[in-house]
Amino acid sequence: MKVGSVVLYARVVARTAAFYKALGVRLEARPDGREVGDIDGIRVAVVEGRSGEASPGPAVPGASMIGFRVPSVDEAILAAHQTGGAVLRPIEALDWGRRVVLTDPDGRPVEVVDDIRT
Repeated sequence: MKVGSVVLYARVVARTAAFYKALGVRLEARPDGREVGDIDGIRVAVVEGRSGEASPGPAVPGASMIGFRVPSVDEAILAAHQTGGAVLRPIEALDWGRRVVLTDPDGRPVEVVDDIRT
């Protein structure tokens, strides 16, 4: 078994897609209003969510967190701020890389790691 797709429900598709594009996810706008792309064979889609329903907060039942390895955590933080995201947990240095947890424009936690071993 392998992961086939990740669907990210958004209040404003273009705004959420801009956040993920700033992290390096290649997404293309579709005529139906979705933004769709691919990460190493995994389909990624940003689609409009139903209005009026709140997302679960970070680390609570029903929540999830996606993680990305990026060239620079510092650049990812700047990109997040420019596209409606925020820092949820500050940078920490771990044995396997520097890590920060951001939130996307819909409040979804996103782990971002750069490799400090190289």
